[in-house]
Amino acid sequence: MLGNNDDRISKRRKRIITPARKEQNRVAQRVYRQRQKEHLQREKQKARPSSNLRVLQPTPTGNNVRTKPIDPIGYDTADVPGVDPEIRRSQCLAPMKLTLDHFFPSEKDSTTQNDNVYVQHVEEQTSSERLPGCSSKADTMLPDLYQNTLELTHTMLLRACLHNAQSLGISIRQFFSDECMSLCSPFYRANTTMSDDPQVLIKNASNPSTPTHLQPTLPQILFPHHPLLDLLPLPALRTRAVMLAATAPTLIDAVDLKRDIVGNAGIVCRGEQPWDMHSWVAAPWFLRKWKLLL
Repeated sequence: MLGNNDDRISKRRKRIITPARKEQNRVAQRVYRQRQKEHLQREKQKARPSSNLRVLQPTPTGNNVRTKPIDPIGYDTADVPGVDPEIRRSQCLAPMKLTLDHFFPSEKDSTTQNDNVYVQHVEEQTSSERLPGCSSKADTMLPDLYQNTLELTHTMLLRACLHNAQSLGISIRQFFSDECMSLCSPFYRANTTMSDDPQVLIKNASNPSTPTHLQPTLPQILFPHHPLLDLLPLPALRTRAVMLAATAPTLIDAVDLKRDIVGNAGIVCRGEQPWDMHSWVAAPWFLRKWKLLL
């Protein structure tokens, strides 16, 4: 039985690979390699980030950058008495960008620097990334920290003080100079006497274009004080702080009060109108510490 099987196997015809078969194998291998290559390319495309995601890059410098001067103090005269309150309510703070070089200039640039802050508006044409149906003339702006209201507490306080200083006629350059601690309020009148009429003093020191909550009180005229208190649209706090600092210095430390307002952000402007007392918010710890003034 086994011998018959061996004879049958030996008699089998050996497989012969013809040239046509070889060519067919080569074509099949070529097609297989092409399919493998296309499969790898599709996997790489899936692994790439979506084209809709935009990578943030530093502000480009070159001829495509346009600079526009913008007034850092966007104060408007809409607070003059008699103006429609609806118009006054619609006003808001102008976005601005401030740097330490502007407020603390070096000696080399102190004679040539002005009070204007220049904001660079960078516009990029990204037609390849526009969605279907969008206008081809639309410009893509880089993310702006201030347009998205991402501001720090100290930045909001600084911007509000700058607006109020401009409306009161206080020099910003002088306010941020090395002699800022020795400045005195512009409302203080050193030549006042006991016989002077308080109403006349207030009328002479006031300005019709000054917002209501920034109008000077009688203690601001009678006692010398730092102009920082004049920038707070809180008449009751200004009156008590100026009066107690001058008549009872043991009850209130003016330097400590200034540190809590500026350095520790005890009072912050949260609204869009820094000249309105309702736009300012005091921290709970500030209310407890300085309850004598509130």
